[in-house]
Amino acid sequence: DNQLIDNSQYGLYFFKGSDAPTEPGDGRPKLNQFLRNHVEGSGIYGIKLKGADDNLFQENELIDNGSTLLIEAAVRNQFENNLIQDNDAVGITLSAATDHVINNNRIISNGDTGVYLKNSSHRAQITNNHIEDHRKFGIRITGSTDVVTTGNTFVNNGINIDS
Repeated sequence: DNQLIDNSQYGLYFFKGSDAPTEPGDGRPKLNQFLRNHVEGSGIYGIKLKGADDNLFQENELIDNGSTLLIEAAVRNQFENNLIQDNDAVGITLSAATDHVINNNRIISNGDTGVYLKNSSHRAQITNNHIEDHRKFGIRITGSTDVVTTGNTFVNNGINIDS
């Protein structure tokens, strides 16, 4: 239930730092839950996950950010029941990210593309989303395998699924 508004770079940024972890583990941010947050007006990304695993993002609103979500070199994050709308470039980008779940989100009017998988983003499940009003692609898949896309509703995209 946080409000993250008009940040110059990121609303939320997760990454593995260069310091040694203070507790046993590998230092990667993991097992966090972000529920019912409003992220708006971030200059670069509403949320950036780099090397962050097993996190849950549920019932968040990500509106009018530079790009919305960048998930990079990450594993098993879940995005469920979020509103991702009116962001400048892409709604959700997975880059070298595996085993992600993108389920039951409303992904609307995010510049060129709603969901973009690239650079070996394998085994994503993109299910039951409403993906609407993207200039180029509802879902774009390049250089990624074993992606499941079922039950999605597409409205007014340049191309619904490009793979």
